[in-house]
Amino acid sequence: MSNLISLEDLKKHYTWLIKSPLLFESGLVANTSYQTFFYDLTLAQIDFEPIHNSLLNRAINNNKQRYHLPLGKYVETLFEQHFNKDSNIQLLQQNTQVQGNKETIGEIDYLLEIDQTVTHIELAIKFYLCYNNPQDPKHWIGPNAKDNLANKLTKNEHAFALTKRDQHKHLWKKTPTQWQWLIKGCWFFHPNQPKTLLKSANSNSEQGIWFYAKEATTYINDHQFYIPSKLEWITPSTVATNTLDKSSLLSLVNNHFALNNRAVMIWNLTTQQRICIVNNSWPVLQAH
Repeated sequence: MSNLISLEDLKKHYTWLIKSPLLFESGLVANTSYQTFFYDLTLAQIDFEPIHNSLLNRAINNNKQRYHLPLGKYVETLFEQHFNKDSNIQLLQQNTQVQGNKETIGEIDYLLEIDQTVTHIELAIKFYLCYNNPQDPKHWIGPNAKDNLANKLTKNEHAFALTKRDQHKHLWKKTPTQWQWLIKGCWFFHPNQPKTLLKSANSNSEQGIWFYAKEATTYINDHQFYIPSKLEWITPSTVATNTLDKSSLLSLVNNHFALNNRAVMIWNLTTQQRICIVNNSWPVLQAH
């Protein structure tokens, strides 16, 4: 794993986020079908130096050789460059908190205006493993089993409701007439599962494989592998030097799960596919 995201990787991540398929193509949480303006537009010319320098400064200020934004915040940072630079998009508001009588009751990600149409966008990057029934959102579970698609959908519906309520209209510069979930990421299937997606999922979205730690010797092949940082879950590093062969990876996996239960994300550099290895009790152990 590199000590800090390189400038070239920053550009690669931006390109993937703009051009990669959405996980959903229509319907699940939006009132209208999903627009495609986010990846149909010509890529804006982004100045990546300030973003990269900001990451470097954060590392220096925190006295750390390695410092990364949380993945969700990193994705927001890159998308906002697109929203701000593209002449077809007017970014009206971002990360607007809605206050109740005594506490914050929610936050909306973005209000965008395109061709005089105002859209409320909720942005996310997610990696979900199919545990059992692919048509049940509760069975699409994150590497951290506390995260699942059903919970995320509930949170999104709550956020969308905030911009529909009359009591909050004074907060918006312009009232949205469309609500969309912009979600990027990857679906994961166990090798023994049929690759069946949710009915509303995008059939072109990216797919990886997952399996239990005890199955590693069965499903790890004679390929080249790379253990990414959390931000490199997006794409593998362009400067990855510490690649692993089958034997080295199996040793690393055994040592890892002997000490903790946290899932391991791996890039198979030979096939350019993500692999997620979970502890042998997943999802029960992490769900409590």
